[in-house]
Amino acid sequence: MKGVKLVGHMDMAQFKIHPWVGGMERTYPLPPYSTVIGMVHSLCGWKGYHPMMVSVSGRGIPNRDEFVMRWKGGMYSSTETGEFAERFPVRVRDGEGFRGYVRQPAVMEYIADLDLRLHILPLDQSEVEEIVSALRYPKRFPSLGRYEDLIRIDGVQETEISGTESEAFLDMPAYVPWRSGMKGTVYRIHKTYTVDRKRRRRFEDVPVIVVDPEMVTAKTDEDGCPVFLA
Repeated sequence: MKGVKLVGHMDMAQFKIHPWVGGMERTYPLPPYSTVIGMVHSLCGWKGYHPMMVSVSGRGIPNRDEFVMRWKGGMYSSTETGEFAERFPVRVRDGEGFRGYVRQPAVMEYIADLDLRLHILPLDQSEVEEIVSALRYPKRFPSLGRYEDLIRIDGVQETEISGTESEAFLDMPAYVPWRSGMKGTVYRIHKTYTVDRKRRRRFEDVPVIVVDPEMVTAKTDEDGCPVFLA
């Protein structure tokens, strides 16, 4: 099947792991699938969800800022009680209720000098050219994750993704969907979501591990790069 391969670079990136662990604001080592899908939808100008599969590979340098101030909260309450107001100094209307936020200190993890290789496989193959055009000629500078985390797109191309697996060399770490027997830290990565009656996002998560450079058995693109679609 035809897919899109994007090669890019980010000077700095943070892909938050929720919730916080104590005062630590942690990050995934690579962008979650939902983050990549969101960028594609934004640049294509799509308002509704277009089904697609994604493969994420990349290499960056983990870093840590010792002290930053961050907004924390988002807790919903149907009524603005005294206890809720004391706990959350900043409160905003959300439908018939309120969401509360508070500013707290945190230690922030982030990724520096992140090189990325992304594969995007739309289930509707007629969308391949549209995605390529949107990534090559974005109407605004693209970001991946936080609004301020800009991605420099160094290359975009259509590529044929094999239907069968073969041996190939993985030259940078990648997310690989977890299967029974796999060893390593398992992350539950957001992919798609639905919105409930209270306008809260309910995510569908994909369990993955991060595989370091090595010989792997995987589908490949036409350049021989391993592809791990989810």
